[in-house]
Amino acid sequence: MAVAAVLVVIFEVMAALFFLVDEGRLPYFGPDEADGTITIPGLQVADAVFHPYAGYVLRPTREGAYIDDTQWRANNRGIHNLVREDGSACCDYPYTPQEDEIVVGVFGGSVGSGYALSSQISGTLARLGTVGDWDNKTVRVLNFALPGFKQPQQLMTLAYFLNIGQHFDIVINIDGFNEAVTTFKNWDSGVEPTYPADSLWGAWGRHLDQQGAPASMWNQLSNYHSFAAQQASYDAHHTRLASLKLYRKGLVGWHRWRAGRNAAKAPAELKSSGYFPTSIKSPIPDGSDVWDVTVDSWAQASRSMALLAEAHGAIYLHILQPNQWDRATTDYDPIAPDHPYDWVIEPINTVYPAFRTAGAALREQGVSFVDMTRVFDGQDLREMYVDDCCHYTQAGNELVFEATIEAIAREKAAN
Repeated sequence: MAVAAVLVVIFEVMAALFFLVDEGRLPYFGPDEADGTITIPGLQVADAVFHPYAGYVLRPTREGAYIDDTQWRANNRGIHNLVREDGSACCDYPYTPQEDEIVVGVFGGSVGSGYALSSQISGTLARLGTVGDWDNKTVRVLNFALPGFKQPQQLMTLAYFLNIGQHFDIVINIDGFNEAVTTFKNWDSGVEPTYPADSLWGAWGRHLDQQGAPASMWNQLSNYHSFAAQQASYDAHHTRLASLKLYRKGLVGWHRWRAGRNAAKAPAELKSSGYFPTSIKSPIPDGSDVWDVTVDSWAQASRSMALLAEAHGAIYLHILQPNQWDRATTDYDPIAPDHPYDWVIEPINTVYPAFRTAGAALREQGVSFVDMTRVFDGQDLREMYVDDCCHYTQAGNELVFEATIEAIAREKAAN
């Protein structure tokens, strides 16, 4: 028994030394740098529903918590809104407004979702009802944003809900972060950049493929090992015991090796088959790069959303969301020294300057675009951001609301 204990201690010490030499750090003080995946708690296969146009939505009636333990609930279309004190939640879609109501639809990813829920908590956007000829109308803020969404998912979601009869007076699209980092991550992983996040939509698809893809046994085995490698990588990232972390990293390598080996054995015509093939469909043209593709796709999606909104009598506002890793606007001191978001710094600081340039061009083309990346200037950023990724506190959202009201008032006056 004593010998076994000594061997365990020796293995732990050796594993710790391995990480100290290989990574320059010990694993005991927090998770190591992420491998390019932004984890969204609760979004698992059992909690999501694949959507034919938007990629995915939440499972209807699913519930969760937001700021200060306020609750949200997914509606009939799998989009979540705040639960009121009486236990009810607004609203099934399409929502039919009362005669004195202004409907504000919010589109985007998790930051957009937080924006919508925070506005439902505070009611600050109710002041939009006093703008121009709206003359004290009631403002109804509806959420159409979901964690992980990136363009063109917002565009597809708007088009779908307009098609089934949803009325909007104002369409707000707040985005930028997911478009930069997820598009890059998709491309870097050999996945079509315009597809939804491969770490969500693609991973769920591969999980289903494991249940019995219409391809060969080799494809099914490859899918299984790919998914197992992703799970082992997540587990290793969140493991602090050196010996266990080393074991799980070994599993990652083994599963990836088996995935490649089995994929190579599949018949050539079946190698890309399965329910969710995600390989790149349109190679990036010679002379361009993924950053150009990212910005062009983002701008085109915004133009299309503006055209759709205006064709249905709604004001469209595109907000470039603030992000703490945007070095042109902040010198951010992370909340957690061992945060896992170092990998987002390159795409953010490569793409955000191009977003600002493209946004100016959108304004010249008549699209109401507002660069809000400096909206937190002069503020304590730790009071503006709830984490080291991208999400805002209630106080942070309130500053974005104030800038939103000003922008809508300018747009209303111009029209």
